[in-house]
Amino acid sequence: MSSDLYTYFMCNVFSSIGIEREQAHNKNEKFNFPYADNNVITDKVKQIEKNSSLLFEEEQKISQKTEELQIEKKNLVSQLNLIIFNSFELKEQEYALVDYTNSITVPTIAKPRGYEKELFNSIPFNDKLLEEYINVFLARFKMSFNKKHLRAEIWHTENIIGIFFKVVVDNSSNTEDISWLEKQNDVILKKIMSLGVQKITDNLFVQKDIRGFEKDGFYIIKPNEKKLWHKAIAYLDVDEFADAILKAGREAQID
Repeated sequence: MSSDLYTYFMCNVFSSIGIEREQAHNKNEKFNFPYADNNVITDKVKQIEKNSSLLFEEEQKISQKTEELQIEKKNLVSQLNLIIFNSFELKEQEYALVDYTNSITVPTIAKPRGYEKELFNSIPFNDKLLEEYINVFLARFKMSFNKKHLRAEIWHTENIIGIFFKVVVDNSSNTEDISWLEKQNDVILKKIMSLGVQKITDNLFVQKDIRGFEKDGFYIIKPNEKKLWHKAIAYLDVDEFADAILKAGREAQID
């Protein structure tokens, strides 16, 4: 009941979450969560209990071991969450939704100190978060272009990120599927204007994202904020592009 999966369940089911308080008082809601009878979970919980007991003792003595035990406890909890996920046989997309709930939705609702910095700070250059987002697209369209291949080019700035997916013939294993380019904001703004978007200003990116198609691929441009580039959002975005491609194909056949 303290797991990440239970938190996800709470946010989707409990009537009080996000309305009045971040607590559950309805027993029917609270105990409606499915139980996984797994001895591995039990063993891991015992390890966490032992660690917590030692941690409490060391904190009373203001010991130097406190930090070490805190790190160990954090690792044990992460291992426990993974065991619980595996017990329910979560798929990759489901895991992404659980992570989005815990890392984005819950802080937005609870508003802990410093949550704005975590959610709205710029994503650093070469950050794995963007690559996880792109990999959803690469996996989805892997078999969609016959002998051609999909690659992604990231235009990164402190305020804006643009991802340009290109369909290429070359499928050499020596070429990276994802490439990074450091850009200035005005370069991306000029690129957007060249795509036919009018009245572009920095304020636009506070309100919306921009997406569309080019002759040899498609693109998506958003503010540089963690919550907008999470892997769970990638599944929504890739569905939108896939639907648009299928629609264009149907219209072409009709014509």
